[in-house]
Amino acid sequence: MSVAAPVTASLGTAGKLERIRQLAEHGLNTPRIQRIEQGTRFDDELREQLRQAAQGDELMTVRTYHPTDEITYARGPFAPEIPVETAIETAEDLSRGWHVLFQEAIDVADTVLAGSVLLSADGRGSYEALAGPFRVRDVEQPPAEAAGALRQGTFETPQEIEEPALRELVTNVLQSGLLEHVTDHPDDHVVLEFNVQIGPVGILRSPTLLWEWRPVGRASLPKYAERPPEVVGDGCAYGVGIASLPTAPLDDLGPARLGGKGWSIAKSAAAGLPVPPALIFSVPEGDVPASLPADWLAPLAAGLEALRAASPNPLVSVRSSPTVSMPGMLETYTGISPEPEAVREAIERVLGSWGAERAVAYRANRGLDGARLAVIVQVFVDGSADDASGTGVGFTRDPADGAPNPVLEYLLRAQGPELVGGGSNPGGFDDLLAAAPSAAADLAAWPETLERLFGDMQEFEFTVEVGRPFLLQSRSGKRSRVARVRIAHDLLHEGIVDARRARELLGGLSGRGLSPSRLDATGVEPIARARVAARGAATGRLALRRDAVAELRRGGKPVVLVSETSDPDDYPLFADLAGVVTRLGGVTSHAAVAALEAEIVALVGASPLRLDLEKGVAAFGDVEISEGEWISIEGAETGAVYLGRLDVMPGDLPPGLTPEILAWAAQTAGDG
Repeated sequence: MSVAAPVTASLGTAGKLERIRQLAEHGLNTPRIQRIEQGTRFDDELREQLRQAAQGDELMTVRTYHPTDEITYARGPFAPEIPVETAIETAEDLSRGWHVLFQEAIDVADTVLAGSVLLSADGRGSYEALAGPFRVRDVEQPPAEAAGALRQGTFETPQEIEEPALRELVTNVLQSGLLEHVTDHPDDHVVLEFNVQIGPVGILRSPTLLWEWRPVGRASLPKYAERPPEVVGDGCAYGVGIASLPTAPLDDLGPARLGGKGWSIAKSAAAGLPVPPALIFSVPEGDVPASLPADWLAPLAAGLEALRAASPNPLVSVRSSPTVSMPGMLETYTGISPEPEAVREAIERVLGSWGAERAVAYRANRGLDGARLAVIVQVFVDGSADDASGTGVGFTRDPADGAPNPVLEYLLRAQGPELVGGGSNPGGFDDLLAAAPSAAADLAAWPETLERLFGDMQEFEFTVEVGRPFLLQSRSGKRSRVARVRIAHDLLHEGIVDARRARELLGGLSGRGLSPSRLDATGVEPIARARVAARGAATGRLALRRDAVAELRRGGKPVVLVSETSDPDDYPLFADLAGVVTRLGGVTSHAAVAALEAEIVALVGASPLRLDLEKGVAAFGDVEISEGEWISIEGAETGAVYLGRLDVMPGDLPPGLTPEILAWAAQTAGDG
């Protein structure tokens, strides 16, 4: 293994290469690796050196890590098991922005067991692996052929582990002294990724190989606290990234003081994520005021001066920060002149939106009587500045089924309301990668960082300005019932949350009835395709107008709302709908998220759709349907719209949601 001096991230945690090196130094088997520094010039000599490092293997793996800060940028590009020449080309391309590890690949056909183990310095832990020809990453989303291959369990000592190879691996790790070297306390945990092969592999030519170790739990989260506090304030107004107000300890604040959005940006900034400087007016006592409280006037003037000093951008945005999540319910104003009178007017409009009909209905429907409101004034980040600018929303995991794959939508040269409002059909990560590759590389690291920071799957909003990404907020993401089970399970077994937190995420949810319904569409062709925002199947009478929903519901029949886009004013209707179809909008729009929470089927971006409200007709291509006629919709791997009334049938267990996970959920949530 070719190594150089230890590479340490700016927050004090060793980089991937150093962690692998630590494994080798403690007598543990690791893959053969060649390190390539960021910015290395590739020539014929280096390419030949990499060919020799492959030692005759046909495939190699290319991994990356950030050159300065691996905590913030925890997930970099990764190209597993590719031909040697392709791996060399990939390494050259990625080395422009990352340190690269040119690494031995494992023949999956020779794999006996692959997975990860969560291990404490005192020998306790848990494991999750697949027995057979599978990869470590398959454990997160097992393929269909992995049925029955899952091996998982907890242990107080290695002797309790049933799998002999895994028992030997854990014993060797504990005896090596690695954990005493890299942890500070017996309760500290690390995650170790491993493969067990038929034949010898790695630098020690042994069947059992460790890919790397990662700190989790107490071993990693205190690293965030090593940064100086980013939140300062005087009890009424607090600053993020502003040094001119009195200091206030971050641990003394929370969503009850700063609102959910304010707390998220404060905590994210303290963790080193790129948050624009902001001034947060804390939640006042009593009812939410309709106008600017008198004690906000002086902090507003001082805070605006501080924001002007903290950023060359002369404009600000004013955002709501309720103590509970209310997506799309409250007003946001962007690109405002930082003059006290203009900002005061925007603040009062945000406060006034608290009493709007849709916001009142939203709180009433969800029993949020105790909710209150903070307000944020933040440096404006321009997503329409140039072709390397834009706005986006991401989920750290799929909110529809809980799969451990980030879901991200991106709109070029746009501001946030254009995306979350559902008025456009956004692109995805590839659009961001093409327009701003450096920003895309940075953003790829955010999901893991945010999940470890907040202990849950997150929905986050961001803006890219001239190629630089900025985090605007992060919150616990809305998700389907299926996703709740899988996400709670996966976060626990990845070491991101403990058993108590996993139980909270389940919230007493039953493990029964989690299979999304489907249509019996045998022999029937769909009249349109769309993107799936919320899975399942529904059939109902077509409604094109909000007032038509109530009329059609009076007949006792289910209703499917079909519209240009779903407006926040539609939210009170969701309780009376079987499903919704829109021509515009993405799966991360506020409307799509609200449909997911309401557990109705939602299809978005149905581009063949044309509406004629005067005639009361929806046209899907050449097929026209009049208001009141039957329509059927299904959200599975893709979304489909059908003419007429099809039968709705029970569906199969969603991919990745195994009987073992359901049994775990039932036991954890106390469902017998």
